[in-house]
Amino acid sequence: MRISNSFYKYTNSYLYPPSISVKADILSDTENNDKELQLPNFYYMPVFTASAVTKYNPEKEKEAFLNMLKTVDLYRPEDDDIPAENYSGWDSDKIKLIKKQFTEYEDDGTLEDLLRAVNSSLFEEYIFEENNLYSLSNETTKNLYERVYSIDYDKWLHPSKTCEVRISIKDSGEKLKSIADNIVCDIELLRLTQAKDFIDRQLEPYIKKDTFTIPKKIYASKPMLYRFTDNIIKQLNTVWRRAKYHSNENQPIDVRELAYDVLDIRDDLKKSLSDINEVRRNGRGQNNFDITVKMWDRNPKKDLFQGNYSTCCIGMGAVNGDAMPKYLLHTCFNMIELVDNNTNNTIGNALCYFAEADGKLAFIIDNVEINKDYIPSKEAGNDIRSAILEYSKNLLEYIKKDDRNIDIYMSYRRNDIPAPKEYAVDKTFKFIGDIYSDIYLDLYDGEVFDNVGLNRELTACKLSGQNDKK
Repeated sequence: MRISNSFYKYTNSYLYPPSISVKADILSDTENNDKELQLPNFYYMPVFTASAVTKYNPEKEKEAFLNMLKTVDLYRPEDDDIPAENYSGWDSDKIKLIKKQFTEYEDDGTLEDLLRAVNSSLFEEYIFEENNLYSLSNETTKNLYERVYSIDYDKWLHPSKTCEVRISIKDSGEKLKSIADNIVCDIELLRLTQAKDFIDRQLEPYIKKDTFTIPKKIYASKPMLYRFTDNIIKQLNTVWRRAKYHSNENQPIDVRELAYDVLDIRDDLKKSLSDINEVRRNGRGQNNFDITVKMWDRNPKKDLFQGNYSTCCIGMGAVNGDAMPKYLLHTCFNMIELVDNNTNNTIGNALCYFAEADGKLAFIIDNVEINKDYIPSKEAGNDIRSAILEYSKNLLEYIKKDDRNIDIYMSYRRNDIPAPKEYAVDKTFKFIGDIYSDIYLDLYDGEVFDNVGLNRELTACKLSGQNDKK
């Protein structure tokens, strides 16, 4: 708020009649609740844990990885010729998950191809430049993106950090405390004027050591804080009326400036009423988040385990774990990450790609998966969805080469955040991109399809152009 010098130099008592003294009755029905407000504590558990930090030993990491290959009958003598440094990053927990995937589920060769590509060469060279089934498939995708749909293929693969979105979601108790702090600040500013004595008489029960305070038992309750603030505004009506009178153009400039500032404070207090009213109750699930929405790095030694970070069926060692190497190898897929800024852990993700929806270019958020230890309340989930939508809009503006509108759709099923049913539509979705192997997609009812099968009528939630908060 702009505060004029009048706040500090103004000496005449224009804003209140000194003869009036009304005892405040700000909250006549406060409950006898002296207990401390207890806010929930959330403990962020790492996805992979280790008993101790060990010294980096590439030879040991190579040995562990080769032993895993031998156990699942995938070892080749030439694997010994790969430098030990190439095996760095495959820690023991990750190797166990890869072993479980090979042991408990069938592999069509894609996971094996990915592992050999990562260990024997630069992964990006393998999927872009070397002559193999995946690079040829990706060349087809590149031509489709660039020539048919005017999508910048290189920007799609390497989006700018400027597209990223950070969102802080607070527990309702923390929101009320933040609003209460703003109210205290407004009243303290008001007490800098010559109306201080009048204000102190009105708010006498809440002036402690010459400082205005709001008891915790009041700001811990949405109804109590609302009534408290509403009564403050009413009790200070005399101040607002005097300020309105002295805001006329025929008043001295310093008087007018002070009057404007005082009226700004009144408007701030009224906005606080609106903010209190909008605070939502905490639903089941978590309500405290500090998240960055970004694109994955397409680094297999990390991103092969995106499903494990989000504890979903595409994790290594899970029923659809064979999908992850396919997403990494085929550049028609990207994956949006949700990163907890407190721990730097990935706690959720959303596979994304392009399709035609009834013949019109569309961006698909396949579905949103969040780690079971972080499952949000409905309210927090709506906010997370809005942040993912904002990131998607930023991304599309960054990668498209013309001014066409690209609608954004979200899978109707299997989401860990609310999918707005009121935006559900039925359209024929035709996948854009070339895929060498069969693929699992949640938009397509969680079934496995090849390229031919990815053209069918489906239900999805259209997010773009809608009220993101619903």
